[in-house]
Amino acid sequence: MDMQLIRESIRLEQPLGTVKSTAVVEGEVTLPGGLREEVHVLCVEAMAVADGAEALQDRVNVTGRVIFHVLYTQGDPTKVNSLETAADFTHLCSMPGVQPRMAATARLQVSRVEAKVSGGRMTMRAEVQAEVSVLSLTPVEAGMEMGMKC
Repeated sequence: MDMQLIRESIRLEQPLGTVKSTAVVEGEVTLPGGLREEVHVLCVEAMAVADGAEALQDRVNVTGRVIFHVLYTQGDPTKVNSLETAADFTHLCSMPGVQPRMAATARLQVSRVEAKVSGGRMTMRAEVQAEVSVLSLTPVEAGMEMGMKC
């Protein structure tokens, strides 16, 4: 009877930790029409989308985008206008023990949003709560013996 040993190197994921952080993201647009028209913001909402999270030395770099939706009147108070715009952002989260090339993920949620108008420009601001998790990928050797009959 022959014995054969099969060895395989696999990476074991182990949670390193989770950290919460706040990022402030701002966007600005020029409104159409005259500067003297009165503008009223009726409603403003935003959502945050994570594009990626990269583990660096003792920190995680989160990239994403906030998409703003605004309803407003300009000039004629009976005519409602809508606006959608996006603002890209990068946010660094401090996380001691993190090493480059570890697996990082980010979940984003907008906790507060506002819009202001001044001089024909609308400025939107969102507070984004980021929850970042990191997994350590540890190499592990796994082996299995297989017996064969002759």
